[in-house]
Amino acid sequence: MRFITSFELLGMEKGKIIGQIEALKQMFKMKYLQKKQFDKLIQPLQLKLAQLTESNQKINRSGPY
Repeated sequence: MRFITSFELLGMEKGKIIGQIEALKQMFKMKYLQKKQFDKLIQPLQLKLAQLTESNQKINRSGPY
C-alpha cells in the first residue's frame, strides 16, 4: 500500500481547481457565461488556489523535519 504525501494532496487539489478555472474560462470564451457570472464563479476558485499555494510554500519552508 502506498501512502499519499501532503505535497501530493496539495498538488491534486491545486490541479482540480486549475481545471475548474480553465473550464470556466472556456465557457466564458464560448459565451456560455456572462462576465458577471464568470467573475462571481472564478473569484472563490482563484482565492482557494492562492491559499493552497501559500500553504504549500509554508510546508516547503518548514522542511520535512
